[in-house]
Amino acid sequence: SLELFSNIAVKYLLFNRSDGWGGGLSCLVTFGAAGVKSIAAWSTCFGCFAIVLGLIHFIPIPGLSAFGILAHTAESVFGRGRFEKHILNSMLVGILYLLAVYIRLAIADVFWLVDLFT
Repeated sequence: SLELFSNIAVKYLLFNRSDGWGGGLSCLVTFGAAGVKSIAAWSTCFGCFAIVLGLIHFIPIPGLSAFGILAHTAESVFGRGRFEKHILNSMLVGILYLLAVYIRLAIADVFWLVDLFT
C-alpha cells in the first residue's frame, strides 16, 4: 500500500501521465470502498496516505516545510539577509508550482468523474 501511494505522489508531483486516475476525490471514494470492506483496510489506506503526505513535506519544494528548514539553515550559516531575495522569489515559484499540482488534481477528478458516469 505504501508503494502504491508513493507511486501516486510521484505521478502527480512530476506531472506524469495519469490515464484513468483521479485526484483527491477518487482517493476518498477508494477509502470509502475499503471502509465498507473492513475498518482495518480503511485504516491501512488512511495511514499510508498520511505517511505519504508527511514525506512530501520533506521534499525541499519552496512553500513546503523542508524548504523553510533549508532556508533557515542557509541564513544561519551564511548570515541573515544574504539570501532573502532569492528565498522570496523561490517561495513564489514554489507556491505557483503547488497551485498547479492542486489544479491538476482537480482536473484529474473531473476527468475521473466523467469516465465514471459515461
